[in-house]
Amino acid sequence: MDTEKYLSEVLKRDSLNDESPEIKSLREEKNRVEKIISDSFDWKPVIRYAGSYKKGTMIKASYDLDVVSYFKHDDDSAGETLEEIYNNVKKILEDDYYIEPKKSALRLTSKKGVDFHIDVVPGRFVDEDESDAFLYQFSSEKKRLKTNLDVHIDTIKKSQLVKVIKLVKIWKSIYYLNVKTFVLELLVVKVLKDYKDSDGLSVCLKKFFEELSTNIDNISVEDPANSGNDLSDLFNQTIKSELSNASSNALNLMNDEKIETLFGNVEEVSKDYIVDSIKQNYNKNNNSPKPWSIG
Repeated sequence: MDTEKYLSEVLKRDSLNDESPEIKSLREEKNRVEKIISDSFDWKPVIRYAGSYKKGTMIKASYDLDVVSYFKHDDDSAGETLEEIYNNVKKILEDDYYIEPKKSALRLTSKKGVDFHIDVVPGRFVDEDESDAFLYQFSSEKKRLKTNLDVHIDTIKKSQLVKVIKLVKIWKSIYYLNVKTFVLELLVVKVLKDYKDSDGLSVCLKKFFEELSTNIDNISVEDPANSGNDLSDLFNQTIKSELSNASSNALNLMNDEKIETLFGNVEEVSKDYIVDSIKQNYNKNNNSPKPWSIG
């Protein structure tokens, strides 16, 4: 199997579409969350899909659903401050879900043993244009963050690198790389600014790994929706070193025409065989792989 076909099969193996049972289940749960929130306040917030689902970069190994719940700029029904909005949305969801407070989101998990994660991001629009929004930042010195959902989505979609981003996310998952997906997506877009998926998935991946393995100290990332959002802690020297080492290993495998060692088997064989074979490959590098669903 040639490299391009192989990478396409990796995407097929590890991608999710709207007809996938996992996505259908998440959409149904999102509708329940939306009804709870909308029925709890005088003014209904704007509730939209966000994150990897909206960007088209969702993979089987990580298919949590992100949902924003933004109130109008002059709506105080959920609270006068961002912190009150955050806490009040949390409160009305607590009867139906277990909730883990995240930096700007509320992570919902089932009380009925159903396996899903939904991150609800409460916020308030900056003005009547309903474009920019303010988010509350839990456990952070800076309590307010300005963001723009559409800018984040457009940055990824307009890059024409959605397939490459999905492959890089699969790579991240296999190696348990300690980098936020948001930062990794921005890295792909920046490093491959002169490339797109149609230039060849293997060409793009090799260029990406080359840059991260040899030039990562000269690469920075910036939030496209807010240049004042400091991402340095999310892309510090420890993370750079980890990415550089992992990229060097990935590049060597590609150069040695051992890309199946990098992404695993795509043949129709048993799940146990795939898991065992990938473990053997990656244990040689002192990295434990993450088995993924192939069903």
